[in-house]
Amino acid sequence: MIKDIILSQQNTLKNTLSKKYIKRDVELGLNKNNSLIKVIIGPRRAGKSYFAIHKLRETENFGYVNFDDERIRNLKNNDEINEAVNSVYGNPEYLLLDEIQNLSKWELFVNRLQREGYKLVLTGSNSNLLSSELATHLTGRYLPYFIFPFSFKEYLRVFSSKKKISNKNHLNNYIESGGFPEILLFDIDLKNYIETLLQSILLKDIVIRYKIRLADEIQKLANYVIINTGSEFSYSKISRYLKIRSDKTVEKFIKYFENVFLLFQVSRFSYKYKNQITYNKKLYTYDNAFLQGNEYFYGFNKGKLLENLVAVHLKQKEFINNEKLFYYRTKNNYEVDFLVEKNGKILKLIQVCYDLSNIKTFEREIRSLLIAGRELNCKELVIINPDEEMLKEYSYSGTKQTIKLVSAQNILLK
Repeated sequence: MIKDIILSQQNTLKNTLSKKYIKRDVELGLNKNNSLIKVIIGPRRAGKSYFAIHKLRETENFGYVNFDDERIRNLKNNDEINEAVNSVYGNPEYLLLDEIQNLSKWELFVNRLQREGYKLVLTGSNSNLLSSELATHLTGRYLPYFIFPFSFKEYLRVFSSKKKISNKNHLNNYIESGGFPEILLFDIDLKNYIETLLQSILLKDIVIRYKIRLADEIQKLANYVIINTGSEFSYSKISRYLKIRSDKTVEKFIKYFENVFLLFQVSRFSYKYKNQITYNKKLYTYDNAFLQGNEYFYGFNKGKLLENLVAVHLKQKEFINNEKLFYYRTKNNYEVDFLVEKNGKILKLIQVCYDLSNIKTFEREIRSLLIAGRELNCKELVIINPDEEMLKEYSYSGTKQTIKLVSAQNILLK
C-alpha cells in the first residue's frame, strides 16, 4: 500500500522534472560533506517543491515523499515510509520531504532519518516550521531558505524568450498579475486559481490543522484583511466591524494567516518596544494575485498594488538580510509607508507613490518624508514610483534634505 503511494508520487516527480524550470535567485548549497538539513519555507504554490526537485536532480539519486497526500500523512508507523522510499528509489542519499508539517510528530521522524545518514531537504508552508518547531527540535542542524512567488527579476525570465516588451510594460503586468509561477507559466485564469488556492489554505492549513469550528468567520476575515492591504487596523475594530465574538479571536486568526504565509504584519516604528506592540499595525499579502483574485478588490487601485509589491520586496530583504520592516507616523501624525532598520540603525524611509502628477499627493509624500527624516535623523529618503529617477533637494523648516525618486522596476531588480 505505502509503496504504491510512493510509486504514484514518483510519477508526479518525473512529470515535474519534464516541465520548464525558471531559475530562482536562491542557492540551495547541496554538498555531500554538508549534513545540515535544508529547510525551504514559503507560501503554498510559490514553487518550493519545484525549486527543490530541480536542484536535487543535480545529485546522483534522491527520494521524494509528499505529505500533502492525505493517504500518507496519518500513518501510525513511519518506518513503512522509509522502507517504501528505499525500495522505490534504491536507498537514496538525499530525501526530499515535501510539506513535512502535515506529518504527525514529523520532528522525530526527521531526527531519526538524519541520524541514519540521509541528507534531508524539507519544504513547508507554515512559518512555525522554522520559528518554533525547528528551533526546538533541530537546533543548529538546519539551514533556512525562503521561496516567495516570483520576484520581478524572476518574472522577467519567464518572458525572456518571447517578443521584446519594455520593462515598464512588464512591470505593469507584474503589478496586476503577481508572481505565482503556475499562473504565469501555464496561462491559468488568475481569479479561479486564487479562489481555489485561498480555499485550500484556509481549509487545509488553518481549519483542519488548528481544528477551527468557525470556518465562515475565517473566510470573512481573510477577505476583509486582503482587500484592506496596507491599511492600519486594530483587532478590536475588526471584531466589531465583522461581528466576530472577540478581538482575541481576530488576533488568533490573523496569526494563523501569518503562519501559513497568506499575509504579514508591519508594525509602527518606535524606539520603545512596548509602543511597537501596542500601536496599530498594517497587513500586506505575499502576492498581488491575492488582491486581484479577490471579488471585493477593485483592480484599478494601482497605488495599493504597487505599495503591496514594495512591501513584499522589503519583506524578502528582512528574511535574507535581517533588515526589519516598519511603517512610521511623525509626531504630528504624518505617515511614512516604510521604515527599514537594522541593528538599531534606521537605514531608509520610503514612500510609494503611483501617480506623481497628482500635486497634492506628491507634496504630502514629500512633507511626510522630510519631517520623518528630521525626527529620526535619517538621510536616506526615497519615493518609489513607476517611472521617475532623480535626486532633488527640498527644504523643511530651514533644513535642506535630499529625496531620491526611484523607479519601481530598479528597486525590484536589486
